[in-house]
This record gives sequence, structure tokens and C-alpha cells, in this order.
Amino acid sequence: MADAPVLRLDGVSKSFGGLDVIRNLSFEVARGQRTALIGPNGAGKSTVFNLVSGVYPVTAGRIRVNGQDITDVPSRLRMSRGVSRSFQNIRLVPHLSVLENVLIGQTPRISRLAEVLYPVRLVRNSHWKREAMGALERAGLAELAGSQVDDLPYGVQKQIEVARALLGGADVLLLDEPAAGLNPEETEELRERLRNIADQGTTLVVVEHDMQFVGALCEHVVVLDFGEKIAEGTPAEVRREPRVIEAYLGSDAE
Repeated sequence: MADAPVLRLDGVSKSFGGLDVIRNLSFEVARGQRTALIGPNGAGKSTVFNLVSGVYPVTAGRIRVNGQDITDVPSRLRMSRGVSRSFQNIRLVPHLSVLENVLIGQTPRISRLAEVLYPVRLVRNSHWKREAMGALERAGLAELAGSQVDDLPYGVQKQIEVARALLGGADVLLLDEPAAGLNPEETEELRERLRNIADQGTTLVVVEHDMQFVGALCEHVVVLDFGEKIAEGTPAEVRREPRVIEAYLGSDAE
């Protein structure tokens, strides 16, 4: 791994009116690292994703990717800065093919109105199509490129969402509840694909409630509670941290 972190948050805070949702959050993620962002419901995990991806502006602090400050970069340009994400709820177009869905995922990278339809024009060997196929290959889904999405199992559809988020060679891939709704076999298959993606150099940051999935996939964990970081380390280390036990089980937990 490179010495310089690929993602770094320095003193990031977010307030909505008088409500402090994220307070002075700092952590960094090394290139190729598989990091989980965990915490009880309402801890602020999704808010952190929305700050990194530019959906929300920060109230204070800075966000850097590959050493570049992206704090004030508009959300539509974050992909070109190396940040991409998937969502908990599947956002695919069911009647289109796998390849067409991935092509549609390139629209945030369009800079001119005249280019709006470029991704969905299946021109032979266009750079849009080459990049889409490259994303499917990295995710191990190239053989499904021509399949209609609604003919595929739910677990495969979740993997297509990940492939679409890999467009443009994302340096940081934010995954929001990737294992939600999957059966054990689908969960294991997704975990292996994500490990392969990380092995190819993509940095993963995962919000996930399935702690077994986190323990099997992630090597680094950041724990939030009420918008503050209360622990950080390996999965084994944070499981032993008293503040983590209290946050999940209550103050009377041993």
C-alpha cells in the first residue's frame, strides 16, 4: 500500500440547523484498504457518505482524495476526482441490459449538454462501451453484459450496482449496505468479488450492519456513535473496545 492515504477526513463536522450530526471526525484510509464504517442506527454513517460524495456540504473540516482537497468540489464532479458510490436500494433500470445499465451510470461524468446521450449510444468500440465492459470485467460480470437485469437474481443485481460504481477507475468506492437483502450464498459471493476489487487497487469504504460480513471482508474499522468517532482499529480490536460495547449493548453491558 502507498504511504499517503487515498481518503482523508480532517475535523469534518456537519450540522443541520442547530443539530450537530457529525462532530470533528478525522480518519484516513490507505490505498487498497477495505474499511468499514459502523455504528448503531443514527450514528451518522450515511451522512459521512453523503459528505464524501458531495451530496451534503460540510459545516467544517476538509476532505481529501489522493492528497487533493475535494471539500468544495460539486457532487457531479466527485467521480472525476476518484470517488464513486453504490446505494443500499438497487437503482437499476430492470428492462435494460446489464451493459446498458452500466453505461447509464456514466452520465454524471458528462460535462456538456451535447454529450447527454453518448453513453446510451452503443457505438461499436466507443470509449464509453470499453469503460463499461472494463468495469464489468473487474467485477467478474462480463459474461452477463447482454442479460436483461430483471431476469437476474437479486444478489447479482447488487453486484451490477458495484460494477457501475467502478466506472472511470474509481480510487475510492463507497458501498452503502452492500450485503442487505442477500442470502448467505450471495453474501459470500459478493464478499469475494469485493476482495478481488480491492486487490486490484480500489479502496473500499463500507457501511454495513452485518458484522459477520464486516469481519470477513474488512481489515480496518471506524466506529461512530452520535456523530463522533469512538473507536478505530481492526475488527478484533474494536469488538473489545468498551465504548463500542456500550454503544451497541447499553451501559449495563459487561
